[in-house]
Amino acid sequence: MTESAQSSKVKVSPGFSVGGASTAVIAAYNAWGDPQNAAFVATAVPVVIGALFWLSEYAFSAIGLRPLAELKVLRSFDSDIKNLEKRMKKAQKLGYSQNDVNSLIQQHKKLVIARSEMSSSLSKVQVQ
Repeated sequence: MTESAQSSKVKVSPGFSVGGASTAVIAAYNAWGDPQNAAFVATAVPVVIGALFWLSEYAFSAIGLRPLAELKVLRSFDSDIKNLEKRMKKAQKLGYSQNDVNSLIQQHKKLVIARSEMSSSLSKVQVQ
């Protein structure tokens, strides 16, 4: 698999995937349900679970909640910004040169702007 194909795959926790939820429902049905309907359940449950996942994602987007992938991207920006703020304070406290501190301030500005642009562009995509 190419590097770009690997990076484009979204990693989802098995507990939150259609396959994971379907497997749990099918296993529960096989344990306590009627064995005569097992084939139908094994076919229908993934379709129903998939539809529920799609509807829930649509509903959450409609009320303004962002998908998990977008929240992870924004959280990463927030974490980087917070860490850079700590480094700036530490650099000032340790007496780093003004050029070094200014360099950290410029990095901070770039990160804040990038996070703002990302948030804005994700919101625009969500509205359309």
